[in-house]
Amino acid sequence: MRAALKMQVSPSEVLDAMVVTMYTYTVDRTQIYLTPDENAALERESIKTGKTKSQLIREAIDEKYRVRPSLEEFMAALNAAAGIWDNPEGEAAVKAIHAGRRAEARQTRRRLRAMQAIRTDDGAGDLDDAARG
Repeated sequence: MRAALKMQVSPSEVLDAMVVTMYTYTVDRTQIYLTPDENAALERESIKTGKTKSQLIREAIDEKYRVRPSLEEFMAALNAAAGIWDNPEGEAAVKAIHAGRRAEARQTRRRLRAMQAIRTDDGAGDLDDAARG
């Protein structure tokens, strides 16, 4: 944290660099016990897919236990959303989504630059140093 304060970075950008996960939905925290084999399998899949272990566990639970909407409910929702961008309210919503994605991309780039600066200040080197060998 001390290295981050030396940089000319706003407090919110420092916080952004340190907070890498944000849930866009409500989650309940729980604890589970895994055997070493289960944990190793989860770790391998996490590395392979780039997903967190928590995300993989949630997906497995959804696949196995979650109640899925009927085909009729799914089609009704799909039909309700079809063409939404073609009306004024829908167009505004689509533009807001696109603006949010652009802002998220900018924020991600700022985070990466700040993290790289922190690592450089701490003597950990450039993020690309590992790739160069």
